Amino acid sequence: MTIKVLFIFLIFPNLIFSQLGKDDRKKMRQTIKWISEFDIRYSKTWTPPDTSKPVRFDCSGTVQYIFSKALNFSIPRDSFSQYVFFKEKEFYSDPPMQDSDTVNTDELRKNLRFGDVLFWTNTYNIPPGRNPPISHVMIYVGRDKKGVMKMAGANTWGNGYFTSSGGPDVYIFDPNQILGCVREVEGDRKSRCIKQGQFVGFGRFIKN
Repeated sequence: MTIKVLFIFLIFPNLIFSQLGKDDRKKMRQTIKWISEFDIRYSKTWTPPDTSKPVRFDCSGTVQYIFSKALNFSIPRDSFSQYVFFKEKEFYSDPPMQDSDTVNTDELRKNLRFGDVLFWTNTYNIPPGRNPPISHVMIYVGRDKKGVMKMAGANTWGNGYFTSSGGPDVYIFDPNQILGCVREVEGDRKSRCIKQGQFVGFGRFIKN
């Protein structure tokens, strides 16, 4: 165990200092709450009042906007490109797993830091060519007073902390919750689920 911890520290020497500072966390919370107040539907293109540039508030567009507005930090536009960005240039980790092939939530809770970027695969029928098939992204924003993990970004549906039918907001984060699926395509329509969405890991923003 000591060797493993030392190995991780040598590769990522600034990992233990990587969590966002108090001011950055405050800015991110304020940005998320501010966006939610406009009650934007998922994937709607909307022009924020502080810019003339329209933003499409799907999952990856929302994450990109939050990082840009709150931290003045630029990340790619789509979820797969964001995954590659953190995988190659920053820090990325697979979730701790249990023998039941489910995420060990207790261990994951210990590892996550405010601002970590959460990734899922196979939440919908994505275009071919993505390996792995990353399809959904959110931002980890800590725990509430009861210890429940939270995530921010845009969901297609569900009750958030400020809205009630999806869109940009704060939601409960359960790494073992099924979010969407890949559906069998029959002609021009999609039918039954053939592969369920799965949480696959997180990237960490390292502030130099």
